[in-house]
Parts: sequence; structure tokens; C-alpha cells
Amino acid sequence: MFKNGMIWVVLSVFFSIGISASERTFFSFTPANFSKQLSQKTVRQVYQDSTGYLWFVTQEGLSRYDGYQLLKFVHDPRDPSSISSDNVRSILEDNQKRLWIVTDGGGLNRFEPLSQTFTKWRAGGEKSQSIISDHIRSMYLASDGAIWLGYNNGSFSRLNQNDMKFEHFNTRELLPELTKNAFVTSIAEDKHNIWLATDGNGLLQLNKDTYQLRRYFKGGIFPLFSDRLTKVFIDNQKRIWLTSYDAGISIFEVEKNTFSAWRHDPRKIRSIASDLVHTVYQDHHQRLWFGTEGGLSLFDENGGFTTFKKNNGMSDNKILSILQDPSGIMWLGTYSGITKGIEVPFEQIDKGLASKIVLGFAETTSSKGERTIWVAGYDGLTQLDSAGQVQNVLNAQSVPALNDTRVMTVSGDKHILWFGTRGGGLGRLNVDTMEVDYLVHDPNNSASLSFDGVTSIHLDQDKNLWVGTFGGGLNLLKHNGNGFAHFREQHGDLRSLNHDRVVAVSELLDGRIIVGTIKGINIFNPTSLDFDRIEHEPDNVDSLSAPMAWAFYQDDAEQLWVGTQGGGLNQWRKKDLKALNNHFSRYNSVNGLPSSHIYSIQADEMDNLWLSSTAGLSRFNPATGKIRHFDSSQGLNDSEFNFGAGFTDSQGVMYFGGNFGFVRFQPNEIKDSKTVPPVVLVRIKKLNEEVGVDIQYQEQHEIVLNYLDYYISFEFAALDFNAPELNEYRYKLEGLDPNWVELGHARLASFSNLPPGKYVLKVQASNHLGLWNSEGVALQIRVLPPPWRTWWAYSVYAILLIVIVLDVIRRYRLKQQRASQHLIDLEEKVEERTTDLRLVNEKLEQISFTDPLTGLKNRRYLTQHLDNDVELILAKHREYSLNQSQLASKDADLIFFLMDLDHFKQVNDKYGHSAGDAVLVAVKSILETVFRDTDYLLRWGGEEFLIVARFVDRSSAATLAERLRCAIQAHRFNIEDNTAINVTCSIGFSVFPLLSNQPTVLNWERTIDVADLCLYAAKKSNRNTWVGLLDLTCDEQDVFSAVVDKTEQLIQSGQLTLVSSISDINNIRWR
Repeated sequence: MFKNGMIWVVLSVFFSIGISASERTFFSFTPANFSKQLSQKTVRQVYQDSTGYLWFVTQEGLSRYDGYQLLKFVHDPRDPSSISSDNVRSILEDNQKRLWIVTDGGGLNRFEPLSQTFTKWRAGGEKSQSIISDHIRSMYLASDGAIWLGYNNGSFSRLNQNDMKFEHFNTRELLPELTKNAFVTSIAEDKHNIWLATDGNGLLQLNKDTYQLRRYFKGGIFPLFSDRLTKVFIDNQKRIWLTSYDAGISIFEVEKNTFSAWRHDPRKIRSIASDLVHTVYQDHHQRLWFGTEGGLSLFDENGGFTTFKKNNGMSDNKILSILQDPSGIMWLGTYSGITKGIEVPFEQIDKGLASKIVLGFAETTSSKGERTIWVAGYDGLTQLDSAGQVQNVLNAQSVPALNDTRVMTVSGDKHILWFGTRGGGLGRLNVDTMEVDYLVHDPNNSASLSFDGVTSIHLDQDKNLWVGTFGGGLNLLKHNGNGFAHFREQHGDLRSLNHDRVVAVSELLDGRIIVGTIKGINIFNPTSLDFDRIEHEPDNVDSLSAPMAWAFYQDDAEQLWVGTQGGGLNQWRKKDLKALNNHFSRYNSVNGLPSSHIYSIQADEMDNLWLSSTAGLSRFNPATGKIRHFDSSQGLNDSEFNFGAGFTDSQGVMYFGGNFGFVRFQPNEIKDSKTVPPVVLVRIKKLNEEVGVDIQYQEQHEIVLNYLDYYISFEFAALDFNAPELNEYRYKLEGLDPNWVELGHARLASFSNLPPGKYVLKVQASNHLGLWNSEGVALQIRVLPPPWRTWWAYSVYAILLIVIVLDVIRRYRLKQQRASQHLIDLEEKVEERTTDLRLVNEKLEQISFTDPLTGLKNRRYLTQHLDNDVELILAKHREYSLNQSQLASKDADLIFFLMDLDHFKQVNDKYGHSAGDAVLVAVKSILETVFRDTDYLLRWGGEEFLIVARFVDRSSAATLAERLRCAIQAHRFNIEDNTAINVTCSIGFSVFPLLSNQPTVLNWERTIDVADLCLYAAKKSNRNTWVGLLDLTCDEQDVFSAVVDKTEQLIQSGQLTLVSSISDINNIRWR
């Protein structure tokens, strides 16, 4: 790959060469990084239980692995429930999912997961209840569920799990000819026999029905290849395999009583790695693997072996145990820890190349139809056959020799290979004749190559050759042409190439040429022979994400994908590409890609995009947005690739190169794992105290908490060991929240102060590829209430409440009885006082409405009662108006009379105020005589009285006024000392409504003011008289002002009706 900055300098050194590797293989091995956490590094056995945990057996204890942590089980002399010995030999799981462990010195153990303890069986007890010896070498689970044990003294036992009784077998008693005891190193079973491998006595065959024992040994009738056996194993084809300490391996053909053996031969690379073979294992693909003292050997059915050693990435050459988990990972127990192996889809090629720094690929086809893959390297060209085997190398010493071995790029055209060098110009190789010639820069020839540093070559649909240079811009060599056309940056010309340093040249589906430079994208216009520029705009987040465009690919949807330096992958949609809008969608390390440096883009048949970067390979599905990443953990020898070093040949095989050589693979053969990871709850903590592990072993799957457990946490794990750090988790606590809580890579759920009740904790997890185990694991959680919130507490509360309620009821009834009598007494008193209060209130109200001297009503009375009369009058007028009838009713008016006693001040002055008061009191009786009981009689103030004749016809107003005047004049007012005097009065009156056609124009208060105007006119004109205004028709806006200010005019114009006791109205003085 290339960094920003001085790219040509980088091209010249091409970084440090990656440490290499291996033989050509499809397996990758790496030491497990947790090996140093083991209690001891010599791993005798790797085992996986039905839950998914990995178990590692060592000379100093037992360890369990969940992908994140090792849980160690070691012997503790102070703890009788601990494992009986650290010198563990083997572990297995029975049909009831119980784990059994045998030790060399501690006898037999059974793991009790709920208590994290061990149940033990030791030698020396009752024969059927104990083992023969505490030194157990091997263990085997038979098809009937029985467990077979092989001892160091050569004997063996069968444990019947139905009654938990042992049946013992002494080999010296069964075979008296044996002269020595030999370890029983391994046990196996076929339909009729139990097979026992021994270290010294060969192979033993026990008939399961007759218990007859037969021996195969080196000096027997049917000679065994070795008496020192390490393992007996029956494969899926029912073949019996034997491994030995000193003679390699053998297949025993039982029907023929013959043995076929394979030994290590240092002269043969395909022989087994060593004669000391520790173990044999058959994987998911039925391949047989042998762990030897000299490495791991893979057997093929042709009798050969492929061997993997420490230099292939393993921890040690001494392989003691082998296991393949459901996801396909190979686990190897070695003398120096755990090795993790995976079968990879990539063929790693780094041997025999002209250079391990690979910069490009091309394909040619000779005239004979022979396909060749060419690899451009920084030290020459490498020729491969179609199978990827190196056939030839071209460099400075080869024939033909290269004028510059720093080959930067290649392109194939049938039998012609075009290659660009760093400083030797453009090379052309005829693969039929192996002749090469060069097109180089000639300063005296304007049609020569513009620059000898060639970085990119593209042959377009018309067989025109486009050549990108790192400093000389773009060159075009037309088909059958003799010289180059040059396209370079022209300063000030925005239609020229935007920079002379070209790093990529490609072609769009419509035939247009697209050029990537260190400054952006250029699209060539074949008509105008200039370029449209698309560049990175720092202030535009939708623009091309980085200045340098390394790679292009246009898909069938006509959208262009652009790989950039530091800006990730850019998606240029069809409409924006067509319109040349600088608008891109971006994919980078922020939203899913492992790196933002994209150096090559290749597409497979499923329309996936394969992206090489500084962090490996990524397979990107544009339709779903799903990304699968491949790096060293997925089997790549190196994760750092070079720009432009990506290629897909005519057979669909992809090639990607870096500083380590290159990888080739068929993308359609890479399948995603369908194995969902088991999910386990590994521990539960209350506060910081661990209270539960191995929850998956519990049948009830329930935990009970009390009210003191106010904080609890649950730790879980997905038992997918490919890349545990990429596993993801989510949980929900049903009963508290129905929604899933996404945890990402975290694997801890904590809760505080859970209310009493029942809950279900559900946990789901995904593997490193995002495949979810939707079933997951579930745990019932029951939170007990505090004692004061239990059912019996509530029962006590209920009883107490009933007692309290009954007592309250009793007390309440007594109180009610006393209260009832008191209430009766109180009601009587209240009634009495209420009556008194009502009378007082009525009297007070009467006083408030009555003049204290005369007993007549006062102004307050009028304001309280007259509004109702006004409403009735107005209603009548509205009714008459709707019926369009004349006001003929005698009850449709209110007549307001204001009466004032003439010269009343003289009475007070001459006779005194008491005499004046006597006159005023006498006026009351006169008013009551003149007017009806239903009329309002009021003392208006001083010697003024207001009479409201209610619901009468206005035509009676003059009659009533004259009647009142005469009554006052004729009355003899008796004052003190039997003195009687005569008093006259002046009267002014008006009617409501004054305007019949607009009854609301003047309210009753203004009507009184009009009556007051008439009163004063009567007093000014001639006392002992009356003046009244009855009807008004007026268009003035301010009617009242018109009546007051224009009285004479209105009367003279006939708009205002005047009645008076003064015969000559001209004598009436209004001012």
C-alpha cells in the first residue's frame, strides 16, 4: 500500500517486506493468546462439552474456556471437594451430560457444576464401589453408556452408570502369558469388541459378550508393527488406526489380521512428521489428522501426508491432542500451549515469486490457448499457470531480461502483455515468442511516452491503450497507432487533467475513460478531448471523500464505486454520475469498513464487492450493506495490501497482492458459517459476590432473590471462538421491559432494586459474522418481597384492619347516637335562631330600602327592582314591533313623576324643621291616595319625591299629574301648635320608553333626567304647575343631548310631545 505524501518515494521502497510464511496451504495456525493463562502449558487433551465450553487438560490441573476467560480447577489439599489431583489425564462427557475426569494419582472424578465441586472414586474401598488404582491412564465412553478406565498397571475397569458399580479386568489373569504390566494408553469400541492400546503389550481385543481377551503384538502370529501404542481409534469407515511411540501409525484390517504401516522417512517430504505419534483425530470432512512429536500431519487417501510445523504458526511441533469445534476451528494441544487452526479459503502464494512485493496482475492467452497469470512485482515479473503454480520469472538476469525490474502494473491483451515500470517506461512482451520491447520517453520525440514512470495501464473497448504515469499525466496509444497523444495538467485550464500524477485508469460502461490522480477523478470527453474534474471539497460532506482515487468499478446498475486513500469507499449513483454531480455516498471505518484506505475493488458473480485495504479484505454486499471482513484471524498471512494489486481472471478467481506475496481464491467457494453460537450464563453476582455459575446445567433455570439483593449482575458468553471480541449480545428482562437492550460487544447485564415478582432474563448472541442465536438462553428470576410484604404479613394486616374497623364502627355508632340527640337539640336551637335572623334580615332589608322619615321607598329600592320592569316593558315593545301594531295597550309604559314642594325652605325657616318634617310625612299619605299600590313611591331627596306609575298608558300621565297637584294644593298640613298650612308643588314627568320605535336609546335613568328637566321648567315657569314630555321621534345620534339642548326646537318641529298645566306653552322657560 501507499501512504499520503511522497508517493513516488514510497513506490521506490515499497515498505518493509512482510514476514513470510508458509508452504502453499489452505490452513492457518496461530498460538492461542490465552495459553499463558493456563495453569501449565503442556496440554494433554482439548475437549468440548455439549454446552460448548472448551476444556484443557494439563499436568497441573483442568481449565475451562468460554472465549474470554479461563476458569481453573486445581487440587486444594484444604478443600476435600476440589479435584483429587492436578495430574489430569483425560476428560469426557457421558450421555447424561456429566463430566468425568481421570487423574494419574487421584483416581476418578465427576464434576458437579452447581456446586463447582468434584465427586471422587478412589482405590482401596469395596471392590464394586471403587477403582483398581488411583493411577488412571485412559478413559472411554461406550455406546451403552458405560465408562471404561485403563490403568497404569495394565488392568482396566467398566463402570455401569445404571447402578454405579465397577467391573474390573486384570490382564495378567486373562492373559497369563503376559510377563509385564503395561499402561492402557487408549480404549476404543466396535460392534463386538473393546480395543485397548498398551505401552508394551501391544493391542488387546476384548469380546464384549464373552469377555475373552486376545492380544496382537510384534512377535505374534499376526505381527503388530509396534508393541508401544499411544492410541487406538476407529474412524467413520470402521478402520482401526493405531499410533505408536516408535513406529509411526498403522491400519489394522481385522478380517485379514493384517497391518498397514506408515513411518517417518526424512527423505520423503510427504511422509508422516515423526514415528512418535501422540494422537489421531477425524474432522468434519472425514480427514485424518495425526499429532506427532514432529508436527501435525494430515493424511490423504493416497498414502501421503501434509505436515504443519512451528514455522507454520503452531505453538510447538509436539502435538498431544486435536479437536475441531462446530465452527470448524482446529484446537491443538501442544507441549507449549494451545494452537488455534482454521481452514481458510485463501491460497497464500509467496514462494518462487520474482518479488514478494506484488503490485498487479494480468492474464494472457497464447496462440495455443494456454492461459497465463502474470504477477507484477518490485523485482520482476512472475509467470503462473492457471492453477497458480509458478512457471517462470522475468528479471534482470532472465531471458528476456527486463530493463527495469520494478514492475508497477500489468495488462493483458491476448498474447501480448503490457507492463509498466518505475523508470524503464512501458514494456510489451509477446508471450508466444517471449520477446520484449519498450516504449520510453524521448525528449526529441513529442509522440513518445511522456514519462518513464508508469503506474497504470488500461486497454479500452476499441483496443486503444491508455497509460497513466506518475509525473507525465495520461498517454493514449491508439490501436495500430505509432505514437502517443499526451494529456497533462495545464495550469489555468480547468478542462485539462487535474494532475500529472496518475494512479488509476479505467473505463466506464459507456466507453468513457476515467482517470484517478492524487488530486481526484477525471472523466475524459472523447469529443472535446478534455476532462470533467471531480475533486474532494473539504467543506462539502457529500463530495468525493478524499483527493486520491486508487480504484474504480462500475456495476450493472451503472453506479461507480471509487476506492480512495483515507476516504474509504465512495458510491457514485447513476443519476449523479450522469450529471457529473459531486455527490457521493461514503463507506469507511466509521460505518463498517475496517479501513478507510481502499486499494482495489473486484466484483464476484453475486455482485459482492471485494475490497483490499490496509486491514485485510472485505466482502461488501451493496444491496444489503452487509460486510464480512477477512484478516489474519481469518487466515490471511498479512492484512496489508497494495494499491492496484487486485484482479479477477477469466475463471472468476480473484487475486490480491501485498508485501507478503499474494492470495488467490474462488469467491463463490467462500460460505458464511451457519453455525449459531451457544449462549451461556457464566456467572451471577450479588453486589460483588459470585453466587452462581454454570447456569446452563440447571434444570429449573431459576434463581431466587430476596429483598436484600438490591444489585445483581449477569455475565454471559457466546461460545463461538473464531473472534470472541466480535461477538455481539442483547438481552431483555421480561416483566420489567419488553424491549431488547443492545449491548454490542459487552456481555454484562446489571439490575438494581428489582420489585418483587417473577421475571425472565433472555439473552441472545451472535458470532463474529453477525449470525444470531435467536433462541439464546433464558433464566427465570423470582424476587421475593420483604417480610412485611409477604402473604402472611398481609393476612395479619387484614386481620388487624378488620379488628380496627370493627372497633371504629362500634365507637362510631356510639358517637352517632350521642351526636343524633345533640343534633336534634341543636337543630331546634338553629331553627329558632334562624327564624330570628330571618326576621332581622327582612327588617334590615326593609330599612335599607325605606326612607326613615316618611317610610317611603328610597333610591336603593328603585335600583334593585326597576330593571325587571324595564325588561318587561322592552319585551312588550319588541312584541308590538314584530306584529307591526300600534301601542294600544294600557300597560306598556313606565311614567316617572318628579314632584318638588314649592317654597319648602320657607316652611323650614318659618316654622322649623320639625314642621317641615311633618309636611313631608303628610305627603306620603297624599301619594298613596293618588297612586296605586303597585306604583313605586319614593322620597328622592329633600322635598323631592319620585313616583313611578308602572305598566300604564302614557296618555294618563297628564291626568295623574293634575290629580297630584290638586291633592297637594287642597291639603291642609297640620304642624305643631294646631297650626295648619297650605303647600303647593311643581311636577315634571316623562315616560319610558320616550322613543317608542327605539325603546333602548334612552334608559330609565335618562328618562328620570328628562323628568327632572320638566320639573325645573315647571318651577321656573310658574310654580304649582306640571310639565311633561311624552313622545319623541328623533334622528340625532345623542338623543338625550338633543332633548336637553334642543327642547324648544324638537317641540316646535313636532318631534317631541309636550303636555303641561300651563296653557300657553310659550311661557314655559326651559333655561
